[in-house]
Formats: sequence, C-alpha cells, structure tokens
Amino acid sequence: MYTSFNFSDSTLSCFSGSDTWFRSKPFILSNGIATLPAIIKFILLSCLTLATSIQNLSAQFDGPPDTPEEYAKQYQWRIAQETLNGVYIPANLNEALAELDRLTDEESRISFAALPEDQAFRRLFHSLRLWIVNKWGLNGGSRLSYLFHDLQLKHPDDLAELIIISWHRKLNERPIEMKESVTRILEARREAWRLSKEKKKQR
Repeated sequence: MYTSFNFSDSTLSCFSGSDTWFRSKPFILSNGIATLPAIIKFILLSCLTLATSIQNLSAQFDGPPDTPEEYAKQYQWRIAQETLNGVYIPANLNEALAELDRLTDEESRISFAALPEDQAFRRLFHSLRLWIVNKWGLNGGSRLSYLFHDLQLKHPDDLAELIIISWHRKLNERPIEMKESVTRILEARREAWRLSKEKKKQR
C-alpha cells in the first residue's frame, strides 16, 4: 500500500520552472521504503535546496565561511532571522505545527494522521523530514534549531523527528508530551552511536 505526502503549491514555489514536475509526482513510499521516483526526487531536491542555500548565504556574506570565526558570525546572524532564503522560520514548536497545517492540504493531513505513530517519521523521511531540515535551517542554524539546544537536540534529523511526531499527535488530538519525545529520541541517537562505534571496532 502506498502513502503519498503532498505539499501545497506555495511550499514548492522556490523551484521555479521545475516545481511542476515535483508537484505532479509526490514522494511515494511503500512499506517505509522509497520507490525509485522518490529516490530520484530526493537527490534532485537535495541538490536544488543546497544550491539555493549556498547562493543566498553567499550573497549575504560574500561567500561561504572559510574560518570558524566567519562560521560563528553567520550562525549568529541566522538564528536571529525571522526568514531564511525567503522561507518563514517558526519561532517555536507551536508555530512549526501551525505552519505545517498551513502548508498542507486537508487530504494530506488526514492521510498522515491515519499512520501509526511509529511509522509517521519513517514514512516521511525522504520528503517532509528533508523539507523541514533544509527549509527551516536545521543544518546551518536557525532560530528554530537554536530553540532546542537546551534540550540537547542538535542533530537535524532528531529535530525534524520531534516536529513530525508532535504534528502527528496534534492532528490526532493527543498530548504532544515533548519531554517524553525528546528523551526517546536522544536515547535512540545514543544507541545508534554506540552501535556505530561497535561496528568500527569490529572492522
């Protein structure tokens, strides 16, 4: 069974002439595994977003950072901005959930809400997760990513997972229970690091 996730046209408007292709062929996952069209779009979307981010950031600072000092300066600038690359950056989790409501159609929200919670993030890993990480500046820093540093959530994918799971709970009228989600996500990240270290030792 296939689950597709469609953004509204405004969400993909940054892709100019190529956005029609993206809108006509949404990311499709089968049992949590990306189909070939989804993988191709994932790669193209990553390249387009990265190119746009580099171009806009370079224009603001006369090029990407070459030193730790320049990176720190750009980071401080980014976390103070209300918008990055023309995209509004939510100020907190509630605003992020409201933005996702605004940017998606009712059919997509109903389809997403119907997923079991343990599949919600995995099913959208190559679509919504990527969009949140890139558009809301979770990689290079934004006021939204900075907000979660006190909770020790620093990996972009962990931040995206918290947002997506919280949105899923909101749509299902369940308590968000952010602290519980943060604890679970951090434990999963630590376990992933532990397993990664063990594999390296075995080589």
